[in-house]
Amino acid sequence: MSSAPISHMIGTMALLLTSLFVVTSFVLLGTMTQMDLVKPQLREVAEYVASNIVDLVTLADQTDVANLILVKKLIIPASVGERGYRIELSDGSVIVYLGTLQTVRAETPINLNTSSEVIINGEIVGVNGLNELVEVKGTLFSGSGYPLVWCVKEDGTIYVGLGVLKSSTL
Repeated sequence: MSSAPISHMIGTMALLLTSLFVVTSFVLLGTMTQMDLVKPQLREVAEYVASNIVDLVTLADQTDVANLILVKKLIIPASVGERGYRIELSDGSVIVYLGTLQTVRAETPINLNTSSEVIINGEIVGVNGLNELVEVKGTLFSGSGYPLVWCVKEDGTIYVGLGVLKSSTL
C-alpha cells in the first residue's frame, strides 16, 4: 500500500523535470532567434563604419598635401536590439560585436584601392593636432560621446583608426 505515494512522487518529479526542460528550451530558442534578428543591424553598422573609412582614406590618398588630419563623426545607434555593442578594426575589416558576446558579430571588409601604404588601427605617436582633437580608441563602444573615424596622412603613409572627440574640443 505504500507504493501509491511513491508512484505519485515519481510522476510529479517527472512532470516537473519535463516542464523545466520545455521552458528552458523555449527560452534558449527565443534568445537565439533574437540574436539572429540583431545580426543584420550589426552588419549595417559595420558597413557604415567601413564606408566612412574608405571615404577618408580615398580623400587622403587623392590630396597632394604631405601631412593631413581628417576626422569624420560617426552617426551610429546607441544600442542594437536594446543591447550595447562594440566596434573593432582588425586585419582590413570592421567587426561589430553584440555586447560582450564574441559569437554574435558582423564583419565587413574595408575595400581600399589606394597607391599609398595604409595602416589600419596603427599606433600614432607625436602627430601634431590629432592628440588634441581625438582620444584614440582600439575598441569603440556604442553610446560613446562623439564616436568618430580618424585618418592621418604622414609622409605618404595613411593611418586610420577609431576614436572619440575629446570633450575639451567641444
